[in-house]
Amino acid sequence: MKKIGKILGVIVLLAVTAAVAAEVAQNAALSGTWRYKITVMVETPEGIKTGSTVREVRGTVNLNPLPEERGAGFRTFGEAVVVDLGKGRKVFGLIDWQTHEEVFKALPQGTEKGEWSHVVKYYQELKSGTKGVLPQNAWPKFVTFKDLNDPKSIELVWAGEFYDKPHENGIGSSLDFRVGTDRFEELFGQGVKLKEVEIEITDEPVVRKIDKYLPSFGEETGFWKWFEKLPYGDPRRIGPNNFK
Repeated sequence: MKKIGKILGVIVLLAVTAAVAAEVAQNAALSGTWRYKITVMVETPEGIKTGSTVREVRGTVNLNPLPEERGAGFRTFGEAVVVDLGKGRKVFGLIDWQTHEEVFKALPQGTEKGEWSHVVKYYQELKSGTKGVLPQNAWPKFVTFKDLNDPKSIELVWAGEFYDKPHENGIGSSLDFRVGTDRFEELFGQGVKLKEVEIEITDEPVVRKIDKYLPSFGEETGFWKWFEKLPYGDPRRIGPNNFK
């Protein structure tokens, strides 16, 4: 009986150990961070005007042993890009929940590896100074304020959009990209055009300076009451979280 009791004890111990190991594996995660500088170039009659900022991406990968339970999450810390066009005119390249994909689109080699753990490791290990050009279909939205003291004077300057493009044979469609809005010349004058957006891996600290360029979004400005009355889909439905 003692022998049977010992065997049962060992079985119970193994079962508990296996359960703990499974739970640890289920909750295990791999994480990594990388910083990048985004530089926006705008062509003007006076020459190229540039603006840049440094952001940090934090990626976390769930290492659950079950493939269907695996996944990854990314968060971007940083601010919108500000380009000073002179004469008190400024344009802002915004941030949103997809901003972390800018590095993936400009330096896509890492995403070809498939597994998220490889993706995070790849970008975390990229050397400072590694550069790439962001394709137009990944450019951020750009806005300006007609009056830098009034948040309600916000105007959409540039935005791309994806749409269903019918196949030539008339059967089905595919997702394609086009420029939906381009008001650079309308708002800033002839010859002013968005030229290029560059991404560069960097060790520089995250930039925190945009507040000095933005109007207040405080209650005293009436911004939020105005914002709530805008119809759904209005391009001016842009708030402080798109700047920082």
